[in-house]
Amino acid sequence: MNRRAFGLLACGGLLSQGMRPADALGHQTLTPFGSERAGNADGSIPSWTGGYAPGTPEWRGADQLPDYLDEDQPLYTVDASNLKQHQHRLASGVIAMIQKFHYRIIIYPSRRSHALPDYVYHNIAVNAARARLNPQRGALGFSGAYGGIPFPVIDTADPNQGGAQCIWNYLCSYRAFSKTAYIETYIVMDGARTLASAARVLAKAPYYDPAGSVASFGGWRFKSLVKEMLPSSQKGEEYLAWQSNSPAQHPDRTWTLLTGEGRVRQAPVIQFDTPSSLVDDLYNTDETVGFFGSPIEYDWRLLGKKELYIPYNNNAIERHAAAELITPQFVNPVHVRWELHRVWVVEAVLNPAYRNMLPRRIFYFDEDTFQASIVDVYDADANLLRSSALFNKIESRITGTTVAGQQVFNAQTGNFVVANISFQKSANYTEANYQPLSDDIFNPQAIAAAASY
Repeated sequence: MNRRAFGLLACGGLLSQGMRPADALGHQTLTPFGSERAGNADGSIPSWTGGYAPGTPEWRGADQLPDYLDEDQPLYTVDASNLKQHQHRLASGVIAMIQKFHYRIIIYPSRRSHALPDYVYHNIAVNAARARLNPQRGALGFSGAYGGIPFPVIDTADPNQGGAQCIWNYLCSYRAFSKTAYIETYIVMDGARTLASAARVLAKAPYYDPAGSVASFGGWRFKSLVKEMLPSSQKGEEYLAWQSNSPAQHPDRTWTLLTGEGRVRQAPVIQFDTPSSLVDDLYNTDETVGFFGSPIEYDWRLLGKKELYIPYNNNAIERHAAAELITPQFVNPVHVRWELHRVWVVEAVLNPAYRNMLPRRIFYFDEDTFQASIVDVYDADANLLRSSALFNKIESRITGTTVAGQQVFNAQTGNFVVANISFQKSANYTEANYQPLSDDIFNPQAIAAAASY
């Protein structure tokens, strides 16, 4: 049996025996979030034993946990000299970076660190029984889910259903109910590093309100407000986004507050393949954090499951200064931890009813967190255009695994972006805060009333 077939059967086999998704989730072969509990055949991927959470052997307390994995030693390095030996475990974009730009990745022991709060485990179990994709087309939205990934047991019998389930799981993957953080984004063109943006980000996920429900969260899965601090030409600009779980019925909404205007404008064009002005158009709005916004323009097809080297457990990234982390060629490989994990492979192909300058993308979703780990995008001539590597971290203050930043690499020019990292050595850095945020913060009228100009 080939690896692809094994991957599809691993979770789907329980359903083929007549077991309902909700029952399969509680089966001893699956984790509470639907991934395979067992490790792989040779032990290079361990079994899941509870992740890094209070009460597990790995837990060392919220203050100590970010340093814990520093005890691990690298296993080996993958570069041009041994690429052929390892390329079956590499995404196309990573292969291109190694072949064309002398990139290398350093492999560490695989740690299945992901854990979730108890209320999220409960919600996932309920979602498994009641979540439904839009019957017209899965990308149009879903209903019946709340407070956890909506589809913990992927439908491997129908690749179109399975692919749509995967992207919604990613878009609804666990994040704090509310968070305030400082982030920086850099662009590197022709070897020169430039600070593109420093911002305060306020985010709220009504979908993950511990006191909420499927009936009360209002259909808005995520709201974010970006307040620009640097460079001076952008200081004071604000960007507000509301994201829906059913974009066919309630499209995502975006607003901007531009410096000197003093009023908030609705900006429906700042989505999909609108080039991101914050990074000099080096990638598009919907490439932020792997994929940002509505999946409605694409048809999503599950290609299978495979074992892949992906960035993982990169808490250490934030402890470096930008000058230490970002070289003229790429993010410094010495400071990035890669591990072997199982991933769902999903192809996104542009639906004929829409226009987008990126007609095809390949996503690699980590089976535990359901976060995107690597995303390869292709141009209209089927050439690899960009490859994104997303760094995750153990977030002990909320019990979970969250995104710690992103590298977006242009496979044709070698220019790249390092985005959304909280550099602790930055002069403007403040520690992330998880206190609840008022709904008024995400109200466009309230933002306009508070504007100074």
